[in-house]
Amino acid sequence: MGRNGEKMRRKLVIPSIVGCLLLCMGLTGCGLMGQTRRAAMASREEGAGEASNWEGHQGEGQQEDGYQENENQDEDKRVKKESADSQPVLGGERVEGYQGFEHLFETELTAYMDEDVKSGRIKRKNVIVYVPMGNDIRISGDFPGTVNSDTQGISFYADVNPGITFPREDMSAGEKLESYIEHIYGSRNEVEVSGIHKIGKDAAVTTVVQYWRPDEAEDYRISYITYYMKELEPDLLFFMEVEIDGSEATEETPEILAELEAFYEVDIPWDSDEAEKKLENYTAGKADEAVILPGVDFSFPEGWERDKRYSDGEIVIYAPGGDCDGAGCGIAVASYREEESTDDIWNWLMDDEYFEEMLMESLEEVEGLEIGYYGETCIGETTLAKFSCLSDGERTDCQFYLGEKAGNIYFIVGMQYQWLEMDTFELVKELLESGDTIEE
Repeated sequence: MGRNGEKMRRKLVIPSIVGCLLLCMGLTGCGLMGQTRRAAMASREEGAGEASNWEGHQGEGQQEDGYQENENQDEDKRVKKESADSQPVLGGERVEGYQGFEHLFETELTAYMDEDVKSGRIKRKNVIVYVPMGNDIRISGDFPGTVNSDTQGISFYADVNPGITFPREDMSAGEKLESYIEHIYGSRNEVEVSGIHKIGKDAAVTTVVQYWRPDEAEDYRISYITYYMKELEPDLLFFMEVEIDGSEATEETPEILAELEAFYEVDIPWDSDEAEKKLENYTAGKADEAVILPGVDFSFPEGWERDKRYSDGEIVIYAPGGDCDGAGCGIAVASYREEESTDDIWNWLMDDEYFEEMLMESLEEVEGLEIGYYGETCIGETTLAKFSCLSDGERTDCQFYLGEKAGNIYFIVGMQYQWLEMDTFELVKELLESGDTIEE
């Protein structure tokens, strides 16, 4: 096929995709002025469960010859009650020889408190903790005292006076935990944070649900990570991290967690059925994202979902709540694989006049059209067309990004009605900056 014939073939294919893309994004079929305006980012509220009402493990009563059955039962109850009453808790009195936990063992961590200037002697503070039994245990008895334990899908870590820097020394335990979580996770999209929940005046807890892959070739996994901070006394901070790996948890895992909850007096959420459902939903969402663009991975904010009414094998549209009609905005993406690309494909494809011609042929009314080079993005060298159009009686602002990379031609369109207060176009820019391109 000659050059003129090749160009005509492209003119038939590409305007067809563009026209279909813009018609889908025209938000036709519903009058939006009569509908409720939806927020772009759906807020997530996830209440934390209250602390578990755990009943202490009861000791076994001793039976002696000559006791009547009812006397033995009374003695058993008395011994069990004494054992339950004396169950140790973090920061409480040490219970010598306590045998109530089946899965935990006792150890001692040491914290540096102060140094006596005159004598040069270091003041230390010892803290009793209970740790899950397992084959992989690492204890640092010297200060700073730390302990790690891994067993039954549980990774346990505890520390006294951890070396964490906080903005202010007078921060409460809740404020310290919030600062720590913000530093660790920031605005990462692959985690769900339950929020900081205060426990009394001196403790706070939060749980993070994290999705991850040990290797790009492997399936996604889910982990529940509970972070807990407690001011045991002035200048003595206790820190604990308990991570449950859903792929390695066993039937014994909940039993271990129940004992940890009893000693540390804090709820450690874990439910295997819930975790499995969350993971299924997440992987299904990632599968939807994967079809957005070949070789490009976009992470839309929470609340933005695929609009299944208008999306198909060639075009994928995302909008708040998965409803671009109701939201009055949306972001559409499509791609075209140039199987028989020539050396000068980029020269003619990014020609402003040709780009303008495609847009004018696809839409009946276009106003304020501006076309220019945008720069390098995740979809390669990119051209941007800004314009407004009239659709179904509503004035719509549009920004159309056209890019080419590694033989793929990409179309990304952000659209919103002019009355909408949100800024869809800022999100488009963020996606172009943060998208990951996989070279094929």
